[in-house]
Amino acid sequence: MTTIGRHVALGGGGALLARSRRIQGDPIYPDRGLGFGYGGLAVEITGPLVLPDTDVSVRWLVGAGNVDFTDNTTGIRLESDNVFVVEPELVIRRRLTPWLRIGISASHRFMRGVDGVDTDATGDMESFAFGLGVRLGPL
Repeated sequence: MTTIGRHVALGGGGALLARSRRIQGDPIYPDRGLGFGYGGLAVEITGPLVLPDTDVSVRWLVGAGNVDFTDNTTGIRLESDNVFVVEPELVIRRRLTPWLRIGISASHRFMRGVDGVDTDATGDMESFAFGLGVRLGPL
């Protein structure tokens, strides 16, 4: 992320399923997998919190991605669709040293455009997420 002023950062972000997630219960394709990835522009606004050496950030990621289903036996892509993704996130970080911060985060991923694939299986992708993070450097 590139810092613009003291409290605003601009950069990129995204996520990718490292492995295809196995989907159960399909009588036609009993061994199918779900693939998902997205990326886009991220804007983060940071401000101090009441506690010393602690700050809070609001981050918005806006981008595009792809959802697909493959037959795990043959590797053939069965369905695929491009999606629009918006992911707001709230992060609270505590500075431990001048070069080390730890944080907790909460976000929600909103998706639009999942029309060409099984929406029952993709419903979990539009959900809340919680995380822990480490930030290194003079940030």
